[in-house]
Amino acid sequence: GKAWQVMLDLPQKERPSVWAVSMLDCEQIPGSFWQQADGKPLYIIEEHVESGGLAMHIATEMARIGLQVSNFSHRHALRYPTGRFGSQEFHRSQCGLDNDGIRKMVLNITR
Repeated sequence: GKAWQVMLDLPQKERPSVWAVSMLDCEQIPGSFWQQADGKPLYIIEEHVESGGLAMHIATEMARIGLQVSNFSHRHALRYPTGRFGSQEFHRSQCGLDNDGIRKMVLNITR
């Protein structure tokens, strides 16, 4: 939901392709995903810790098939960076997984 809203707020020419993943099976990733990623920036946003998450599996598969992107940017859960606990929105904001953090991640690369 957060990433979709941020992308819709961007001018259409600056919008990257957006894919949603609920369960990953690397053998089932469509060829069109790899075609859209080839040579372009790849942004992975997940509410999972870095190790063992979506980005790790995508990077491994990219290496296996020899695909290169122009920039690999990954936002993920940082556990509790301030040592404080709160709502899901609070945690997203602490990890850069809120609308502002996602927007900054995309715009820092495309502009």
